[in-house]
Amino acid sequence: MHNIFFEIVNNSITASFLIGAVIVLRKILKRAPKWSICVLWAMVGIRLVMPFEIESRFSLLPDITLLQVEKSQDKSTEPLELKSKDEEQELYIQNQQNSYQNENQQIVQENQNDSDMVENGMETVGKSFSISRIQVFVYVWLLGSLVLVFYAASSYLKLKQKIAVSIHLHDNIYLCDDIESPFVIGILKPCVYLTSKIPEEAWDSILKHEYAHIERADHIWKLLGYALLVIYWFNPLSWIAYILFCKDLELACDEKATKSMDNNQRANYCEALLTCSVSHKKVDVCPVAFGEVGVKDRIKQILNYKKPTFWVILGAGIVCGIVAVCFMTNPESKKENEEISESYSEREEEADILTGYDHIEPDEQGYRWLTGERDVYVYEYEDLDNNGVEEYAKVYQGNIEQEYICRYIFYWNGEVIYEYENSYGMSPGEAEYLDLDGDGEKEIFLTFLPHVNSMPLQEYIVLKQKVDSSWETLEMIQGDEVYQNAFPISIAKGKNEWEAVISCEGLDKTVSFDIAYYHSKLLELRETVSGEEWDYLTKLINDYKYGFPKESEWYTFGSVCAWGIWNIKSGEHQGKPCLIATHGIQGYDKFDFWGELDVYFDYDAQGKTRFLDMEFRNSETWAGTSQQVKVEFTMEDLIALCHAGSETLESTMTNFSPDGELLYSNFEKSISEYSLTWEYFCTLSYEGREYRMQVSYWKPEEAEVYGHKPNELDGIYLSYPATRDMQLLYASEERFTPDLDIRSFLEKDYDLALNAELDLPDNLKLGNYQMDLTLGEGCLFEGDYEEQTHGDGTPEDWYAPGGLEFIRKEYFPGEVRFEHGKLTEVSVLMNHSGIASDFEVIEGCDMQAVLCEYFCDLFTAAEAEEYMQEHGIAYEEFPWDSKYWFVFFAEEDSKYVYTLMLNQEYFEKEEIVKLARSVKFKVK
Repeated sequence: MHNIFFEIVNNSITASFLIGAVIVLRKILKRAPKWSICVLWAMVGIRLVMPFEIESRFSLLPDITLLQVEKSQDKSTEPLELKSKDEEQELYIQNQQNSYQNENQQIVQENQNDSDMVENGMETVGKSFSISRIQVFVYVWLLGSLVLVFYAASSYLKLKQKIAVSIHLHDNIYLCDDIESPFVIGILKPCVYLTSKIPEEAWDSILKHEYAHIERADHIWKLLGYALLVIYWFNPLSWIAYILFCKDLELACDEKATKSMDNNQRANYCEALLTCSVSHKKVDVCPVAFGEVGVKDRIKQILNYKKPTFWVILGAGIVCGIVAVCFMTNPESKKENEEISESYSEREEEADILTGYDHIEPDEQGYRWLTGERDVYVYEYEDLDNNGVEEYAKVYQGNIEQEYICRYIFYWNGEVIYEYENSYGMSPGEAEYLDLDGDGEKEIFLTFLPHVNSMPLQEYIVLKQKVDSSWETLEMIQGDEVYQNAFPISIAKGKNEWEAVISCEGLDKTVSFDIAYYHSKLLELRETVSGEEWDYLTKLINDYKYGFPKESEWYTFGSVCAWGIWNIKSGEHQGKPCLIATHGIQGYDKFDFWGELDVYFDYDAQGKTRFLDMEFRNSETWAGTSQQVKVEFTMEDLIALCHAGSETLESTMTNFSPDGELLYSNFEKSISEYSLTWEYFCTLSYEGREYRMQVSYWKPEEAEVYGHKPNELDGIYLSYPATRDMQLLYASEERFTPDLDIRSFLEKDYDLALNAELDLPDNLKLGNYQMDLTLGEGCLFEGDYEEQTHGDGTPEDWYAPGGLEFIRKEYFPGEVRFEHGKLTEVSVLMNHSGIASDFEVIEGCDMQAVLCEYFCDLFTAAEAEEYMQEHGIAYEEFPWDSKYWFVFFAEEDSKYVYTLMLNQEYFEKEEIVKLARSVKFKVK
């Protein structure tokens, strides 16, 4: 991680010169088209992420050596020649005993290095930092980046909350009451949001501006600019660059929108700009808004706009080219002294290698070769315990001309804790640090790639630290050596000769495989091939002719492919870490492949392997469309998929059988002619609650129209029908934000009694808890009342007898108002409803309370017209709306705003005042 941090610091320093140049050129290129300034800012972005260096004699960047990383003492003193185990342990003890001498030597070495740099004419910026000293800088940098990411996410969620009740006008244009200025939001399918607070005559100018943003892809460029700010926030010039970049985006957009307008149209445009101007005192991530920044400068530019001449455009292009050559390239490297002989250069290179393996460039596999014979290398892992020291392994490949011996030595914080030898060789794989025996202490999980067989095999070990700080290897299934890993999997005849049963010793679970179905698919496949394939299938079909052999020991029928594990990785079983080993299952020969078996396992308190579960995935190789094993999908499966990530969840929900069915027995398919998608539904249980899972796929006839593939996965939802609460787990469109934190959703408490209690009249009771009420969440009242007449789309809480709801006050910061600590009003506005009276303070309540009247539309205009014609009701007599008494409860320091409501159709004002004074709040 520290290497990445120093690369970012280096990029920031070199890009700072370019940022300074662009800031100066903005003042010089006033007459140039504004898009040229945006091109210069694009160069800044490219310079910040450019993964390589281009050298040029025309570069204006200073010739400097930037910040460098010095490895920790444990690594720098590590010898590179192969040593015996005793020698390496002796060396480690010696290093520990002389640690104070190493620290003194480090200071002397730093001073000597500074002296050597001066003698060689090199310029340096700063000093080299040891890993332990830079770790705090890395953490501060990561913390700052996380704060900016959190700020962006929270701002986006608040904005989505505001536009959730917007009205769709046409195309990609929406109208919203709760925004201050028009803007564009979205990435692949950007939408324009207008505010009802501006007159309609200004909409035309606004739409021209916003569509110019979309054509220029400014909504994407601004997001990319903020992403760079998240990484380079520590550089003050990055903030200046981002602010000026946002301003130049607006100027360039104004230029594009108004270049073909006459004077009157430009005047109207400027008037609309003044109407929508917003004072910003914070950094915005998204969206790009009409009245966003620098309104005064923008109006001046619009009114004084003159079409740039050809020479001005050409000059701007030349300036951009000069800036690219001078500031996006590095100075040519200084050549080494040409009088140094070739032999001296070789000796110098060899000495450099011996100073530390980190000076050696790794090859494509990540190996740092220590010797010219390419038989000893170092392989670096990540810092498993996050203490600033990366773990690594030294591998000795052996001598090919003599007996071939591979030796692997694993270093944990500079100490040798594990090694092995074998006669065929293994390459290092992955390394993880996780708790596999449930004792709260993590174990080291290492994988290896053996140099045998054509199959993609893997081997593994698990190392556990004992009380005396030494390390031991946990149980190997079939032996004590890493290359003896093999799981006790067997395939036996089932209830008849046409059923094969796959099992794992120590696991009370089996998988059945239908050989008869498999045989029939082989017959179908043979009809489509010829030549050698037909001959092979004929031989294979004859082998299956009589089903499972009576004496299968003499044949390879039903075995584990190539004796080993195909893949092993970490995973989760019932919410706890585990390992998952994948094995291939074959029939009569190597190429008669049935499928893959995943075995889930961990360790008990004694370090013995404990098998947990297994799953079988059928193959479609020789059988073409072979039978798939259908199993029941459980809530535990969904929890594991969400933990594994969005890609795993998506791939699992797109795994269909040959007949087009999802590979789970408890999913029900549903296709509606009125929907753009078709769905699978499944009922899942969790701690006594019944949940409903919905998986949606795009209909083939609708998919292409909306830019999707036929039967593409569209969305995955989990709902709790008892409260109508729902969580989005997957969405094909980026404008939606899935949430895979499924445990928080499953463990959510919906008991309103935990928040408040009240004395309801005898004719009223609390209904079920609901998450999607108009103002928030809560319970509606139920009673023996005749339901008011209403339209099909009218919310239930607009014709119910009443209810008690609560919302988070942070969602409506401007609507909850206090004067001198006293609650004066809660003016929460909703579409198709409004406030019909002044706010009145109610004394004697458990929290400060205000009362007002609300009206709510019971019909849309179209529904009302249809209803009046059908029932012969005059316009004047039609029940257009319902009227409610609303009491809002809030305190200045409270998290929530509670809403008590009673329908004026059934209740008087005195009744809601009495009820309001009876409410007692447990959570404020």
